[in-house]
Amino acid sequence: MEQFEYELTYVNLTPHKITVLCGHTLQPVMTLPPSGAVARVSAIPQRVGNDGKIMFFRTQYGIIEGLPSPVPGTRYITSAQLRLAVHHRNDVVSPGHQVRDSDGNTTGCIGLEVQP
Repeated sequence: MEQFEYELTYVNLTPHKITVLCGHTLQPVMTLPPSGAVARVSAIPQRVGNDGKIMFFRTQYGIIEGLPSPVPGTRYITSAQLRLAVHHRNDVVSPGHQVRDSDGNTTGCIGLEVQP
């Protein structure tokens, strides 16, 4: 597991508030309002085959908008789709496993997803 010896800055590039929860206690660790900038990527489904009944697709990612250049010590929180589209950048993360209340509303996420 990667450990950091300095404080990281997180920039929320989604249109939603992000509350990161501790995986053990589900208590908030960090809440970030939207930064006002939103990073997006276009996605085009490409048909790659079928089994006679079900079609299979692979996502082709297109133009990325609103993602700043890397800045040392900064992590950009984006959608999972955008994170996967920029697999070459380790400064782009996305919300981890979503936690929901009894009404199905998202209350936060456990940690942040990093590149595979």
